[in-house]
Amino acid sequence: MFPNAKLNVNTKTPTGNLSIINKAIEGSTINLSKDEINSIYNRLNKLKIENINLKEQHIANLKEKEQLINKNMCPNCKVSLIRRKGKYGIFYSCPNFPRCSHSKK
Repeated sequence: MFPNAKLNVNTKTPTGNLSIINKAIEGSTINLSKDEINSIYNRLNKLKIENINLKEQHIANLKEKEQLINKNMCPNCKVSLIRRKGKYGIFYSCPNFPRCSHSKK
């Protein structure tokens, strides 16, 4: 489940945001016992707890990338963006193009 995602994947398993998952559950004929529900909950909760450090690292990486972008630097290569003129006007992009395709208006 991806709470706020708009996914386009090819799978028979219901995948998507909460409303899609809820519709799949409501239309299901599977009945789980309380023990089965608790077992699933405990496994999911364990994964959530184990991934807290990963989540914190991800958030820190996003903040670092945002700071670099605000300084007109490429968040991937950590070099200054260069000004370019394109078909749709002026934009800034990574000097390492085509290896890196980061750009911004």
